[in-house]
Amino acid sequence: MKFRSLSLIPLCVFSASGELLKEAETSWDYLLYSVGETPVDPAAADADFHTTWQDPVGLGYDGPAFSTGEGYFGYGEIGNRTIDVNIWNPDGLRATDSPPDGQRHTCYFVSSFTPTEAVSYLKFSGIIDDGVVIYLDGAELTRINMLPKELSPDAWLVGSDGNGSESSSVQHYVEANLPAGVPVVIGVSLHNSSGGSSDLGFELEIESTELAVPANDAFADAIELSGVLPITTTATTDDGIGGSGATREAGEPEHAGVVDGGSLWWTWTPTESGRVSVTATSGDVNAVLAVYTGSAVDDLTIVNRYENLAVPASSVEDDEAFYEGARVEFDAVAGTTYRIALDDADGDTGESDLTIDATINPLDPIAEIFPARSDWTFLLLVDGTNQPIDPETVDVDFDATWQTTAGYDGPAFSAASPALLKYGSIDGDPTGTDIWGDLDHDGDGNDDSAPPEGLRYATYFRTSFTPTSSVKHLGFEGLFDDGAIIYINGVEADRINVDDLVDATDWQIFANDTEGEQGQNTEEGAQYGIAYDQNLPAGVPVEIAVSLHNSSANSSDMALDMRVYAINAPDTGPGTDFEVSLVARP
Repeated sequence: MKFRSLSLIPLCVFSASGELLKEAETSWDYLLYSVGETPVDPAAADADFHTTWQDPVGLGYDGPAFSTGEGYFGYGEIGNRTIDVNIWNPDGLRATDSPPDGQRHTCYFVSSFTPTEAVSYLKFSGIIDDGVVIYLDGAELTRINMLPKELSPDAWLVGSDGNGSESSSVQHYVEANLPAGVPVVIGVSLHNSSGGSSDLGFELEIESTELAVPANDAFADAIELSGVLPITTTATTDDGIGGSGATREAGEPEHAGVVDGGSLWWTWTPTESGRVSVTATSGDVNAVLAVYTGSAVDDLTIVNRYENLAVPASSVEDDEAFYEGARVEFDAVAGTTYRIALDDADGDTGESDLTIDATINPLDPIAEIFPARSDWTFLLLVDGTNQPIDPETVDVDFDATWQTTAGYDGPAFSAASPALLKYGSIDGDPTGTDIWGDLDHDGDGNDDSAPPEGLRYATYFRTSFTPTSSVKHLGFEGLFDDGAIIYINGVEADRINVDDLVDATDWQIFANDTEGEQGQNTEEGAQYGIAYDQNLPAGVPVEIAVSLHNSSANSSDMALDMRVYAINAPDTGPGTDFEVSLVARP
């Protein structure tokens, strides 16, 4: 079983019992190396410094001498605490001084402890302002508030990943596996968030502890979910734990292709058949979600999202288009037990809400012919004062020609840029290309985040794709905020949240000022459309164009991303009432 720090832990706790290996405010050797009154990288005096200081005896350190102190280490003003050892001026001549602004980088601490009993896990508690890399016997053990291990910690200039707390104690757990009676050398590099950071503080207590895994850490201990949809549960870390506890089991699948990690498990057995979505939504973590069938962790089958197109029901939050969080959907079968795994891609800490809900998807895809987050060119035309204008005012035949590149001689479209294409704040998919470009439209010398209110009308997009097989019907799935008119090879093919009666050539037409069929805003989930009988031959490039329309000239944002499928036609026979422009619930 492999341990990894993970944030998605329900009621994860550690044993309170354990040996106190090193008290706070005890002795440490420390080094903040300087030349005169200027701190410098110790490697300037000792070329081997960054490979030997972590265990001076064991690694043969012969660089600048460390000083020794006891208590609370630091410089500057640290919360309401009094610094016992000013590591910048150990002689006390300038007890309140800090190193020169711009030179407040890294300092180094070394000490030791000897466990009287074998240690499985270590708990580190204390003030770490701003971040640390911790070594045992010269080898890196863990990082707290630092960037990933791929970024080398041995450079004096490396900063912490944000500002550590100088008023509350951090608690951090990590696997150690130390034998009893064997001395351990501990090295700590303490990193400021920047060379201009105002202060620095360090106090570290070390204890041994035992890991108590979360209740649903093991596949066999999955928590059963039941009840009327929607069903929501929360996966979270215990306060102060920092996300430690979840594990991977032998033979466990790599959820959504994430190689490392530590998962939590749930089961759900629907009493009725129907299409459902499963989402994991969090502002703190990069959730990983996967849904399986099967009775053993090493013999699972990933669920398929579609009946006629093999798309696994797995998702990584940061890679999921159209929705906030990780999300999958599939046709649930009554009486079938589904196994839901929730993991984290980055090792961050926080909470995630897991939700199962009914949803609607009118498409029956048989092939994906144009993926989400593809490249598009776009046109949001402005005048000399950065006020949006109708492209037809500078190109009289714009409305008749912009949908294809052939014969178009109007204002230049942008270079190809990846979707999501947007301005303003979009809930469902926050990353992408800014189509406004932070232009200054009010003349105050500052860039503005969106076009001026009252002038947020249509924007125009073009790209192309080439089917590898012939296509009869097209299905569109996308984030269209607020509505779109879609053209295939210059011919209007579908409207999504735009009334059929409005004039497509009018720059000022609006999308419908309503929420979608499922009661969701259009920027929080996918909308769908269908273009029948397109009869596209294999191997022939297809131009696709979209005019994107706000629901009002004062709309706060705009966004486009879409995926195109070859689809089977839905049942449109007698007695059916099929609406092709729908919004799915997240």
